[in-house]
Amino acid sequence: MWINLFIQFISLGIIYNIVSKRRSIRDYIVIVIISLIFSTIGSNMNIWIFFINFMYGLVLSLVNKEKVIDNQIKLFMAFISLVVAESILTIMYQFLKINITASNIIISQSVINILVILLIYFFNKEMTINFIDIIKKNIKIFIMVILQCFMIFFLFQYINTTTWLTSMEKVLILLSILSFVLLVIFLSVDIFKQFKKTEEDKLRSRYNEVLEEYFEKMRADSHEYKNHLNAIYGVLQVGDYDQIKDLVKGYIQNVSNEDHLIELSKINNQLIRALIYSKISYATSIGINFKYYIKSSLKDINVSDSELVIIISNLLNNAIEASSESDDKYVELTLSKKNNKYDIMVKNSVNNGYFINVSEMFNYGYSSKGDERGVGLYNVRNIVQNNGGEILIDIDEDIFTIEIKIS
Repeated sequence: MWINLFIQFISLGIIYNIVSKRRSIRDYIVIVIISLIFSTIGSNMNIWIFFINFMYGLVLSLVNKEKVIDNQIKLFMAFISLVVAESILTIMYQFLKINITASNIIISQSVINILVILLIYFFNKEMTINFIDIIKKNIKIFIMVILQCFMIFFLFQYINTTTWLTSMEKVLILLSILSFVLLVIFLSVDIFKQFKKTEEDKLRSRYNEVLEEYFEKMRADSHEYKNHLNAIYGVLQVGDYDQIKDLVKGYIQNVSNEDHLIELSKINNQLIRALIYSKISYATSIGINFKYYIKSSLKDINVSDSELVIIISNLLNNAIEASSESDDKYVELTLSKKNNKYDIMVKNSVNNGYFINVSEMFNYGYSSKGDERGVGLYNVRNIVQNNGGEILIDIDEDIFTIEIKIS
């Protein structure tokens, strides 16, 4: 009993770490320790399996300082994966009429769990959908799926232990139940994909006006460019070189002021282009000196549009807010690519003596001002972690720098 529980908990923990992009030795040591504790508790006390799994998730939430609901969703998905795999194993035992012994169960459970872990590992590397956020936005659907899984689990257990059905009848019924579970899983994934597409369509619609303003500005600048050339050509015809100097000087000044339109056109994503343009316009309107350097088009970045908007908008919002309260009022954005990783770096001015708790700033709900800033940065951290990236922070006198490296 103890070894079976330990195998289950250690498998749950490993899948949790894979989904959470936790790769450090410390994370896996924590999983081993917690699994040892809960397998010991579970084997010595008559505790309902779902309850002990819930408590397992609570402890992980406290240790990793993450939201309880996020951890419970990840663990539930891991639990369902293992239950489906072990159900297949049970059907094989029934169909092949294998003599069930303690050693057989331990070996087969270990093998099937390793296969599930490897499958999730490779699937997670290719996955571009943030299931956690989608589930939280559709929590009622998720609760319905949980209830269905509970019913199926109990039905499965009942059929497996009943004595009035033949082995073949059990196999057929269990296969039918398993087929239904797999169908629910595939339909859920399809729903999540559709939801993701809808969210991104809403995001694009939200920035449509900004895009229109951006393109209108580009058209106007193109028209002004032609007007300037015509004016310079006309003055050249009459030989008024002093006036030519004034015209060229004014034109150069105008081009310098609108360089950001040309610079932003390097970004191969209209949504991000519109987002940055809107932040530039807002920052400029409140007297902030906004500099930016676009050295990468972000063409092949392995992050969805909605996630990229969350990252960039939160970083720029925080930078603009902090710099607006400083003396220099300066914000700088750099998009580049180094060593096959995209680099999003935001700098902003702060007053001397500026303090922020770097170790806590990405935790859920943390804010130095009591607003929702901590929630935004928490989302940024989750996206970066889920995509195998890293966050670097530096405070150098009156400049605060946050840098995100992501594939």
